[in-house]
Amino acid sequence: MQPDSMDNVRKDFAWAVEIVRKRFADGLEELCDSEFLDQRYQRFKDRDDPIYAELLAAMQDEALAKTFVSYWTIAHTLATMSRFWLDEAIADLIIHQARHFGRPATEVYSQSMLGHGYLERRVTIAQMGEEERENLSRRLTWRPLVQRSSLDQIDLIVGRRERERAARTAQPKTHPSPSPRFSTPEARREDFEDLAAAAGSLKGPPADPIAIQCNLLVIEPDRLNGKPHAWAFRFVNPKVMGRHADRKQERANLLRLYAYLVQEKILRDPKGIQVAVAEVVPRYSEFDPSIGHPDFFSPVTYWKSHDLWGNIGVPFEVVTAAIHDVAEEFRGKLISGLRGLLPKDEAPLQQGLFDDEEEI
Repeated sequence: MQPDSMDNVRKDFAWAVEIVRKRFADGLEELCDSEFLDQRYQRFKDRDDPIYAELLAAMQDEALAKTFVSYWTIAHTLATMSRFWLDEAIADLIIHQARHFGRPATEVYSQSMLGHGYLERRVTIAQMGEEERENLSRRLTWRPLVQRSSLDQIDLIVGRRERERAARTAQPKTHPSPSPRFSTPEARREDFEDLAAAAGSLKGPPADPIAIQCNLLVIEPDRLNGKPHAWAFRFVNPKVMGRHADRKQERANLLRLYAYLVQEKILRDPKGIQVAVAEVVPRYSEFDPSIGHPDFFSPVTYWKSHDLWGNIGVPFEVVTAAIHDVAEEFRGKLISGLRGLLPKDEAPLQQGLFDDEEEI
């Protein structure tokens, strides 16, 4: 992002940049904490990996081994947790809009809030306290009870679409497709048919618990005007969606999510509920026309990043600006957190890392 563009984002969306910055700053503070790193290093040794543990132990330099493991721990955990921080920040953005800017949202749930049973208790934004939001750092798998009749029907729906896709792929190509099947009216029609079939399969108990992935659920006041008033998103990485098995799994997950929301009657009209997988981070990706990528989806249920952030109500650039702000803090935390870990007899190495420490 160009400096002028970033300045404009900071000016127009200062509140949003601060929300994202705080989520990442708090996460990085915990990640670089020396006690956290000590615990992770001890856990690494306790696992006694036959390759890594033996390699590091044979060096007979525990300070160096601890430094190596700490760097690896920070990088590995950051790659995993950064998406969690972003999920929570997105929920915070919408909650802030509802409280301060009049956005017509009555309930907002992140994945962690769903895992802690917030939807089952129907905790509204008005009931939600800031302290309560800060205590959701422990991620729990969301396993709602979904009627068995619906789960069975969804398996059949996904299986049928997979067979239809295989039959299309096996047909000889007389001429190249002018556009990916993903964007055709036929794909949209099948999308709506599958959603209606999932909703229509609800026949009553018994119900089974099943893990459902949903990163963001936003519910507005219920209005019977034929428009969506609830949105449920599963955030995905386009690279993961490049694998057929993952697309199939995401399709089943999305239909289960929709069936559950209809089952729980979060809105009177199921047509007011829109579910989609969405790219949360903008990336360059093309759907391959030859295979109709992504299978099982159309623009009805697969959103590009700019569509998602348009629904959130702020540009993705607020995340970029927040990351720039927190980067300098992260640099300082890395240096202070790792200073005591570096080998004491490697003075040149230490000097090279900390020679500009006074600039922090």
